[in-house]
This record gives sequence, structure tokens and C-alpha cells, in this order.
Amino acid sequence: MVANGGGVVQWPSAMSSFMLTYLSQLVASGTKTYIGFKQVHLNACAKALNETMSTHYTGTHVDNHLRKWKRIYAKIEKLKNLSGALWVQETCTISLEKEHYIGHVQDHRDDAKYLNTPIEHYHKMATIFGNSLATGAYAKGAYDPLATVVTETENAPKDTEDGAATTEQVEADDATTGESYGIKPLAPKKAKVANLEDPTMAMVAMLGDNLENLAIAITNMMKIVASDDDDIPEGVYEDLMSILGFEAAHLDDYYAHLCEHPREARQFYKLPTLLSKMIWVARYIKKYLSDGGL
Repeated sequence: MVANGGGVVQWPSAMSSFMLTYLSQLVASGTKTYIGFKQVHLNACAKALNETMSTHYTGTHVDNHLRKWKRIYAKIEKLKNLSGALWVQETCTISLEKEHYIGHVQDHRDDAKYLNTPIEHYHKMATIFGNSLATGAYAKGAYDPLATVVTETENAPKDTEDGAATTEQVEADDATTGESYGIKPLAPKKAKVANLEDPTMAMVAMLGDNLENLAIAITNMMKIVASDDDDIPEGVYEDLMSILGFEAAHLDDYYAHLCEHPREARQFYKLPTLLSKMIWVARYIKKYLSDGGL
């Protein structure tokens, strides 16, 4: 995907979707990005792309491509303020009446792909660029105004005309990755202490808690034993086909594989994030459906 010698950098839709998913989940985890992503974040995203998709991106490539999506998001925010435009939150669509649409597109042909059609990756862009988690933009109504667009930093690297990476790149120390991500370990929960002066009552309370935990454990074990090893979760097909950036034939092939391996299907369905599911699909395609990797 990246030409040798610093040539033109190509970003297929699957790669763009992976990048936006990775960075939006990074923001959702609590990483502060008011002044942009740190180089360590961009490098980590490039590393994840390379390991999953067999590519050769760098943190600077990610930064340059991210700027393109930032410009797209800024354009979308501007179009939502057009006279007569309505924002349909459920489908992420800027709706214009026919007369307004025709008149606007005649003067701005490039805007047609953002009008009267669902906007792909809008929520990811809003999370990354719109500070939507802080402003509560997702809690707004279907036709409420957009969140504020974050401006670019002055000292960030610029795009080259041919899309190639700039020569300036900061090497980050892997030891600081967790700290730079802004993810803090959860504070340990304080143990509950029974405020009972009577030793007998304290013992009864302790036994009650232990018996309750034992009952829960037995119930969970019975569910596991009673479950059919050949069953796959309902909705796994719909969940799989909702993943963007992959060919439908590849997703159908992977679904057939999951049907033949119910245990793997159950583990796939329980993956906590969309990014994790994308990685599983990409690894399967790379291993079984690609010639020489992506």
C-alpha cells in the first residue's frame, strides 16, 4: 500500500476504516486529544495496521491521512448549516429538499457525496474531531446543531502534494506508551467491612455472603454445562456483516468458517470492540483468502 522510496501512499477503504476505528476507540478510552494525537499514538496506530494488514505505514502516514478526514469532517459540519438542511442523526444524513440539492450541487459538485446520503464513518469522525464525548453530542436530538470542530495545531506536520509522508518523524519510547495513552489503572475497591458488634451476627453475615457467591458460581457452571457446543449466538451473522471495509464475499466465507467452529463463533461474538472483530476478520482473510497478504 505504501510505495517504496517515499512515493504515493494509498489508503483503501478497509485501511481508513481500521485507522478511524482505532483512533476513535483511543479517544473513547479517555485519551486527551485537545491539541491532537501524540506521535506515540500515531505510531501505535501504524503498528497495529501493519501487523493486521501486512502494510508498511508510519506514524507520519497516519497523521497525514488523518488530516484528510479532518477536512472531510469540517466540510460536513459546514454543510449541516446550509439553509434548509436537516441533520438526520439515525442515518447520519444531511437532508436537503430536491430544489435546494440541485441548486447547491450545480455550484459545488464535490459536495454531492455528503448530501442526501448516509455519511460513512461519521460517528468515528465526530469522536475524534468533534469532542463529542465531552459535549454530549450523541445525546442531542436528531436535528440539533453539530459539535464544534477542533482546529489543527500549528506545529503539526503538513501534507505533501502527492500524499507522500514528510521526512520529519518523532520516534517514541515504547515504555511510555501506556502512560501517553492516558489510560489510568482502576483504583482498587475497598473491602466491605461489616459494622456489626455482635460476633454471631458478623459470622452469619459472612456465611450469607459466601453462600450467595457459591450459588452464583453454581448457576453459572450449570449454564456452561447445559450449553450446546454446536450452538452459535443469534445475531452473529448480522454483527459480522455490519463490519465495514471488507468484501461481502469474504465476510460470508468467514461466517461459514464460524459455523463450522461454534466455539470460535462464540468467542468472536463476545469480543468487546469493533476493532477486535476487524482484526479477527482481517487475520482470517490474510491467512485463507489472500495471495501473499494484503
